Amino acid sequence: MVFLDFLFKKQKRPGYLYERLSLSSSDRSKIEEEWSRVEELVKLGGPSQLRQAIIKADNVLDAALSKLTTGTTAGERLRNARPYFKDHTIYQGLWEAHKVRNALVHEADYEPPHYVVEDAIARTKRGLEVIGVRFSNPKGSQVSTTA
Repeated sequence: MVFLDFLFKKQKRPGYLYERLSLSSSDRSKIEEEWSRVEELVKLGGPSQLRQAIIKADNVLDAALSKLTTGTTAGERLRNARPYFKDHTIYQGLWEAHKVRNALVHEADYEPPHYVVEDAIARTKRGLEVIGVRFSNPKGSQVSTTA
């Protein structure tokens, strides 16, 4: 019986839940709704709003990853989510965006240029798209996904 279980059940690797390879439609809707708040902050365009936007974007990504993988921190969940990203550049972009967020939160004198924050947000959005979130791209959206 154990042998048959081995054949017909996929083995689990730490941090990667084979049973749940995608977000539920409810999860995707919540993420899309939260992302619209990120877009609103970016549209306002002030330094404070952009800081809030990157923090919010990272929180949205973390909430999505918490539905897909294990870990107690955003960094652990991102590390454990590696199998979801076939394209290494997208995965690396998520790490870079997370580093920008961490610098904003933990370094009092860190003031990234406008384009660095917008790039981090675009990379986060692209990562969310890879794990199954579909965004409607309203006219006038300032954040592209070409990161």
